Amino acid sequence: MFFSAFTFAQSQTTGRIAGTVKDPNGAIIIGAEVAVKSLATAEERKVTTDAEGNYTVSFLPPGMYRIKVAAQGFNSDLYDSVRVIITETTTVNPELEVAGVIVDAVTVDAAPLVRTDGPQLGRVVDSRAVAELLLEAFALIYTGLGDKNRAFEFLKKEYEENQRLPIFINTLPEWDSLRSDPRFTELLQRTKLVP
Repeated sequence: MFFSAFTFAQSQTTGRIAGTVKDPNGAIIIGAEVAVKSLATAEERKVTTDAEGNYTVSFLPPGMYRIKVAAQGFNSDLYDSVRVIITETTTVNPELEVAGVIVDAVTVDAAPLVRTDGPQLGRVVDSRAVAELLLEAFALIYTGLGDKNRAFEFLKKEYEENQRLPIFINTLPEWDSLRSDPRFTELLQRTKLVP
């Protein structure tokens, strides 16, 4: 029984966390420090990975733990809320990313992009202007989708509600697919854009 306790490195009232630390290519990382901290008691234990990249933290009381893994030349990895259950092994196999040139956070202070004072704040847009834009946008969307009937429906509604059609409707290529339709000429005649 003595041999069994050391083999499984846990007792009837504790559990353990074990795993292998590797890099993104699957190579083992020797000498990585694994810190296991109880979220309930803040007790922390540290171990180092062996020659095969393995680590084991045994005889842990059941509960939730935070695991931090660090190795020279690699970014550290953090695992929050790792559960340990009595008589069981919780496996956590960290994969550490190779550290880049910048390993510390960089803070940039810049002037605000939104101006909150002065007369340059803008103008009030009334609901009519928004409605006009929506009608034009839907007409253009349906034109792009090839649904001429729906496009003309919104163009007609635009004219009936606002007595106008979208600016440059007669010249922009986005409206080309509608120009051969007799309804297009009819709408232009209503607005006196063509004789």
